[in-house]
Amino acid sequence: MSELQEYLSHLNASITDRKAGVEFFHKHPEAIPQLFEWATHGQSERVHVISAWIFEMYVMEDIDRLTPYWQKLLDRMPSLTNESIRRPLSKICYNYLKTFEDQISDQQKDSILSTAFDWLTEPAAVATQNFAMKSLYLLRDHQDWVQEQLVAVVKSQYPTGSPGYKSAARQILKL
Repeated sequence: MSELQEYLSHLNASITDRKAGVEFFHKHPEAIPQLFEWATHGQSERVHVISAWIFEMYVMEDIDRLTPYWQKLLDRMPSLTNESIRRPLSKICYNYLKTFEDQISDQQKDSILSTAFDWLTEPAAVATQNFAMKSLYLLRDHQDWVQEQLVAVVKSQYPTGSPGYKSAARQILKL
């Protein structure tokens, strides 16, 4: 086990530990590419989950930090299955899209559409679905069919949705 893995293995989900992890990466920026690799690896090992949580907090301090990793994130998101990894990465994706929508290529927008619809229609944690829903809402004018399909999916899932899902869905259905 590397020193970095050893360090991360002692952290947990607490905000205190996540902040400590972010501080570590502020002091060791050369380790950020490895953090990203683990955060988007797709396995459910503890180091991957902790990495996703820390990467989220690190990027949310300055969303532009995602720029060098943006395309790789889009390429890897469809294969992610662990909800503890999907949630922070779906949040990052939404916030990056919200901030840089005008600078994101049509191909990248299509990739987000595909992944977000998958995450919205398959069993997923509410937070992941909510960020997918919000991303789709931002992209509702990107393709002619997006708004209609988004509303249809949200309406069909609304009756059985959790309170958190319904709260986000009400925002979408105000279209």
